Parts: sequence; structure tokens; C-alpha cells
Amino acid sequence: GGGPADAAAADPAASSAAQPAEAAQQPAPAGQADQAGQAEQDAGEDTADSTEDIDFNPFTGEPKRADDLSPAEVRRGVSEGRFAGILDVREPAEHAGGSIESAVNIPLMDLWHYEEAPPGLSDATEDQPVVVYCAHGVRSRQALQLLQQRYPDAPVKNLLGGYELWRSS
Repeated sequence: GGGPADAAAADPAASSAAQPAEAAQQPAPAGQADQAGQAEQDAGEDTADSTEDIDFNPFTGEPKRADDLSPAEVRRGVSEGRFAGILDVREPAEHAGGSIESAVNIPLMDLWHYEEAPPGLSDATEDQPVVVYCAHGVRSRQALQLLQQRYPDAPVKNLLGGYELWRSS
């Protein structure tokens, strides 16, 4: 006897020093469980928060502008009835494949030749704007610019990332 192992067994301080090391290992699995739980939550249906703070269009790389709304912001606005109108500027076949509830389909090329204000635009306010969207946010950005030129005082917003980001979020 008398070796280092015997000294550790006889010395209560040495054995208590081993316990915190074991305890320190326990939080790691809990942390991993938290990450796994977060991943399950992210994979679930309620993932609107995943695009809540998006600051760029993932399809174009364009930064979010003051007149862009994230999919989460549009979802909230739709559920709270905060939009004077929702304008889908995709082609009819795209619209038929799925659209945002209550959206009116006026393809971008038709909008160029449109004689009157699109539905909801004359009733739009800063608190209840019209939202335009397309598949990825390119045509809707063009539609927004067109509407801003024709109706400079009308509040129009663009769905950042378009219907594809809306659908996947």
C-alpha cells in the first residue's frame, strides 16, 4: 500500500474533487438534448419564427428593405386582417399551384397594362398596406416599383423571398 491510489482513496478531498468532474459532464448531454429539442421544434409545423428576423432574400441575396415584409410578418398580418389587399403577380398556373389566402392574381405583365388601381390599393393605409408577391421576390419587386411610380402615396409592401419562402416557412 501507500501508493498514490491509496492516498486518493484515503483523502476525502481527492475523492470529492473527482465528483465535480463527473457533474460537469452531466450538463453536456442536457445541452445536446436542448439542441435536439430545438431541431425538432424547427422541423415542426410552427416554423414561422425561422424567418422572423430574415434580413435578406435567400433566392436573390438582396438585403431586406424598408418596404419588405418577412413571411412571418405577412402571416401575422394575414391572420390579423392587417392588409388592404394581397396581390399575386405570378402567372395563373403558378397561382393555381398554391397561393396566400385572399390573394388576387394579376400577373406582372397584365399589371403593366392595368388601367385601374389593383384591388385594395385605394383603401390601403400605412397600417393596412397592400402586399405584393411572386415566386421568389423578383417580379413582386418590379410590381412594387411600378405601383409606387403610379400611386406614389399608396403604401405597398413586398413579401421578401416570395411564395416559395412563405411556403417553406
